[in-house]
Amino acid sequence: MVALVVLSVLAVLSVLAILAVLAILAILAILAVLAILAILTVLAVLSVLAILAVLAILAILAVLAVLSVLAILAVLSVLAILAILAVLAILAVLAILAVLAILAVLAILVVLAILAILAVLSVLAILAILAVLSVLAILAVLAVLAILAILAVLAILAVLSVLAILAILAILAVLAILAILAILAVLAAPVPDQKHQPCLP
Repeated sequence: MVALVVLSVLAVLSVLAILAVLAILAILAILAVLAILAILTVLAVLSVLAILAVLAILAILAVLAVLSVLAILAVLSVLAILAILAVLAILAVLAILAVLAILAVLAILVVLAILAILAVLSVLAILAILAVLSVLAILAVLAVLAILAILAVLAILAVLSVLAILAILAILAVLAILAILAILAVLAAPVPDQKHQPCLP
């Protein structure tokens, strides 16, 4: 009886041990399943993170490509602005040169106008000098003619004065002759007798 009890106890203990082993195995299987699920979850998360990393890398590459395109466009825009500024500078230089050329032409025209005015003034001065010289020549001719006229008048007056003097001298000579003849007549006349003269009242 004791042996049966012991055997039954051992059988129960073995059953319990088997159940315990089975429970442990079940727990280990559950843990293994959970570990596998955890590993799969971690792998899924890692794959998602890898995909996100790839997407992030692609996004970064796309951003870098866009930035590179924008940088190229910025460089091209800067080059275009520099080209436009160079063209504007060339146009400004050409405009300045055109203005300087126009100013040079205007200066040349002003100089030519001044030279023309000076030439006209010189011609007018020469004409004025010639007019003055002609007036002086006319005045000199008139002065010479006036001097000749004065000399002619003086000569005529001298001749007339000489003729007047000669006439006066002739008159004086005639008067002297008449006086001499009168004196001679008086001297030649006979002296009347005082006794036979009638008495004057």
